[in-house]
Amino acid sequence: MVQSRQLRSNHIDNHYASALFRYLKELAIMFKDYSWLVFMDDKHRCKIGEPGYPVAAVERGKQVIVSYNKSFVGADHDFTKCGIIPSVIMFYDIPESIEDSFYQGKVYVGLKDPIFQPSSPIRHNSELYNLLVNDEQQNPFLFIYTDGGPDHRVNYLRVQLSLIALFVTLDLDLLVAVRTPPGHSWKNPVECIMSILNLGLQCIGLMRAEMNEGYEEIMKYCNSMEDIRNKAEEEPQLKEQLLNSLHPTIELMENLIRRLELKEEPFGIFKAASDEEITTLWNSLLLIDNSLIMEDNSKKSIQNKSEFLEFYNHCCKSQHYFFKIKKCGLLNCHICKPVRCNSETWLKVHSFADPIPTTDGKKYKSFEELYDQETTEEYRPSLSETKKSNNEMGFKSSAQNCKNVGTLIQCGECDKWRVVYSKSKLSSQDKEELAQFLDEIQYTCGDTFYSLAGTNIQDSNDINDSMKKLFSIVKVNNTLTCNSPIEISYYSSGLFKETLCFNCGVECEEHTNYGEYFPYCEDCNTLVKNKKRKRKEKKFVKSSKQRNDEIN
Repeated sequence: MVQSRQLRSNHIDNHYASALFRYLKELAIMFKDYSWLVFMDDKHRCKIGEPGYPVAAVERGKQVIVSYNKSFVGADHDFTKCGIIPSVIMFYDIPESIEDSFYQGKVYVGLKDPIFQPSSPIRHNSELYNLLVNDEQQNPFLFIYTDGGPDHRVNYLRVQLSLIALFVTLDLDLLVAVRTPPGHSWKNPVECIMSILNLGLQCIGLMRAEMNEGYEEIMKYCNSMEDIRNKAEEEPQLKEQLLNSLHPTIELMENLIRRLELKEEPFGIFKAASDEEITTLWNSLLLIDNSLIMEDNSKKSIQNKSEFLEFYNHCCKSQHYFFKIKKCGLLNCHICKPVRCNSETWLKVHSFADPIPTTDGKKYKSFEELYDQETTEEYRPSLSETKKSNNEMGFKSSAQNCKNVGTLIQCGECDKWRVVYSKSKLSSQDKEELAQFLDEIQYTCGDTFYSLAGTNIQDSNDINDSMKKLFSIVKVNNTLTCNSPIEISYYSSGLFKETLCFNCGVECEEHTNYGEYFPYCEDCNTLVKNKKRKRKEKKFVKSSKQRNDEIN
């Protein structure tokens, strides 16, 4: 069941993204015999208690099912040092018609430690590759639908690189990856699997095994995942010790998951991708351009990669909510390989279309109307998104209120850093709770901490007293959108060393600062100058027209 709290979220691109999802399903139906349709998502982190202190595996604030006249001895802590993240990959049985059910297929679940096996685009696609390469049907088309998390944000270069690596390794003819808009992960059909997983994890308490005494002493002084990673750099054996202590817990959870099923189809298990498997998948990109390195995660880093850019411009189409890779189909092409499917099928493959409104503007055109047309995303509503007027902070976003916290949070949609504010200075306990809370959430411009905690101000009884107190004093500016520049308090507070471009938020070097009052990168400096010039030209043309009218 989709929880009602998720339905409160709203986004300006909701209907636009829903149209894209429908187009993806109809494309999969069109090429049913040649396609994989895969839905992917990560379940919320399951809390793992310290040795001797089991913690309830279910979501905080929710009741646990226990047998009659029995008591549940697991604690219900809000924050723990360790956790396990179940990743879900589902291969859907593609129906004959768009009207039929898409909620059937084979479900695979992988359990990962978020500290030393963090989710990343290349890790997700390495795990997907391991499942696809062992599938009986080696299809030439792959269609993927995911949530809007940063590991699946298809307009990020690091995500696109991992998809290209998957495309090259499997020698696919067509790959289309579509994502949900922010706050709408419930639209992903695999989200329904999470309810089945919750049933399997009911009435259990999880804790890790004990490490060697010296490493347990180190863990006592770590209060966040970042602290544990930093300690592991000083003590390399800490990583191995912690992963070994989580192994019995992971085995327990895998045994529970194997008992679950979807429509009489039992769940499968996959292992977290190893560093060697991740490297192997990444190295397939070297077949395109051997100058690529794993640190190439931004558009600036690939500006001089001529061979990769040639492939990218030839085979790829990148939009805000989908990414497409397609072979050209020419036998003598030196950029991509020949297609694997038969020529009759390939003639039916056209471009994946952007939604275009109907003449009345109430709906978007059907898949059949747009399938063989070249379109752009000019009708995406968020392109013209305006700033919100309702500020729920209750105080000003000043430099002093910024200094009271001294913390930033990054938007998973636009990658811009946003300032966290407080009207009073935080205690050490508040800072610790805030740091642990920020470790677990995915922020998007315009969110509030209440919405990120899965509740709202009116229903604040859903969270405990300590979190309620924290959210009453710590705020983030909910009037911001992804089109908003970096906040002025970021610069005026003097707390943050990185010089960020005022317009786009990328880090600028001091000697390349093109701004007069605020820093601008080179690209944004040109853009802003052009906008100012256009405004001046428009004003001049308007005044000239007025003078001519007066003369006439």
